[in-house]
Amino acid sequence: MKSMPPPTAAQAETENRQRLSLDLAPGVAVLLDHVSTVTGVPKSQVAMQALLEALPALLERAESIQKRHSAVAQALRQGQSHGLNKVKR
Repeated sequence: MKSMPPPTAAQAETENRQRLSLDLAPGVAVLLDHVSTVTGVPKSQVAMQALLEALPALLERAESIQKRHSAVAQALRQGQSHGLNKVKR
């Protein structure tokens, strides 16, 4: 029996990827088709590259939201410990 050659780096990278299914608005789909046609790059690669380029801004936004959420939660906890949230009857 013949042994299989080890996978190339590209094959290993492809095997380790996770799939993602996207529902696109018609306008986005048309633009993605256009970019793919003009560049000769598959739509999946165009979308992946756009996502990779947008990740730093997305991460920054997520961290900002997380900080804001933590600050609000802390303020609420402090208000409760000082009796500021008690309802007067």
